Amino acid sequence: MTKDKIICNLKNYNKNIVSIELKKRKIKKIEFELNILKGREAETLTSSIGMNNNIRSKNKISSKVEDAVVNKLTEIEELEAEIKKVEYDILCIEDDIEETRIRLEALTYREQEIVKAHYFEGRNYEEIGETVYFELFQQYRTGDTIKRIITQSINKMANI
Repeated sequence: MTKDKIICNLKNYNKNIVSIELKKRKIKKIEFELNILKGREAETLTSSIGMNNNIRSKNKISSKVEDAVVNKLTEIEELEAEIKKVEYDILCIEDDIEETRIRLEALTYREQEIVKAHYFEGRNYEEIGETVYFELFQQYRTGDTIKRIITQSINKMANI
């Protein structure tokens, strides 16, 4: 994985977690619509036979009924395809999250906390050196030192 991809994954880590949850909700909504359509499909078929009363004597289903059934089947296929697309999106995002998590685990505790503070929380180098680093180790670090630690951490993550 390239450094740019790692940085992108780190910056989007929290957003990706939220995105997965929203996509899972979207799948539930689509499944609900799908169940409604499948229920209507059965109603359409039974009601069309009921309207014709004697379907054998006419030997043909009306084009309105045929169109309704075809439209429902098309809608069902489209919704099922959309579910598959969203599930694939979730899989890709989960893969990015997992790979980022694995690469973060390769870092020391100090490196992890500094990288997380910078990319996950959006803190700048000086703020990390003055607050985060101090809270963890009761020492201050300059912004340049924090920047160096982050650069070294990203290089370490890229070389795994």
